Amino acid sequence: MKIEEIRGKSEDELATALEKMKQEMFSIRFRRATETSANPARIRTLRRAIARVTTVIHQRGGAAAPTVPGNSASKPPAKAPAKAPAKTKQAVQAGKKGAR
Repeated sequence: MKIEEIRGKSEDELATALEKMKQEMFSIRFRRATETSANPARIRTLRRAIARVTTVIHQRGGAAAPTVPGNSASKPPAKAPAKAPAKTKQAVQAGKKGAR
């Protein structure tokens, strides 16, 4: 799908096209995992078309792109695990003395 075609569509048309492309991408990935006949060129073109559509949606300032359940983009970012406090220089030196 060319960018001129994408820009000529309404928000609703873009949302439905995006949903169809994501479903097609899912089915292609599923077929690729189970069969050997998945077309890698189609995966590449679909991935880029999805990126173009989402870019146009965000540029227009419209509603956020509809998300597919299970899509990593729809999940909030995971919190990083809490780090242990860094040892001070004195604690490191005290640990070395006891190890001798």
